[in-house]
Amino acid sequence: MDAVLEFVRTHAIAVAVVAACLLPAIYLTRKYSLPVIQWVIEYVIYCGVFHLLLCGVVKMIAWFRFESQMSFRDQDKVAVTWEIPVRQFWDRSLYDPKWLFWFEIVIFVAFIGLMMRFRPMKKQRVRERKTSASKGTSPYAGSGGQDLKRKAAELKGKKKQ
Repeated sequence: MDAVLEFVRTHAIAVAVVAACLLPAIYLTRKYSLPVIQWVIEYVIYCGVFHLLLCGVVKMIAWFRFESQMSFRDQDKVAVTWEIPVRQFWDRSLYDPKWLFWFEIVIFVAFIGLMMRFRPMKKQRVRERKTSASKGTSPYAGSGGQDLKRKAAELKGKKKQ
């Protein structure tokens, strides 16, 4: 976060000009641009949560590997240095098992595929509900029985005549 704030402080005028140019364009094309912005924000949240979970899992596995070594040989225990950088995630040299960087990339690409499948950006229409089957119910059941009582009263009136 400090790097972002420092960038904004040093390039404040350029950031203001870009924002002044983009905001009207986003407003005029909000029908198309806001779903894309929402989709990107959702993707970044998914990737961030997965990255933090993976950091925690790797630290827990490293701790467990160290602690599960034989206890009677405490002086011979070897500390595992597995780690994933939380802040500088783009620096591949900070990943201790080097394959974890590529594993994250594969998962992030899978997130894009899953979001395209389950959270598409196109407009979706709500389907009309079909009327539920009314097998075994009275045609007057939906009206609280009012029509049924009226029909019964009409039939009694005809019988008396």
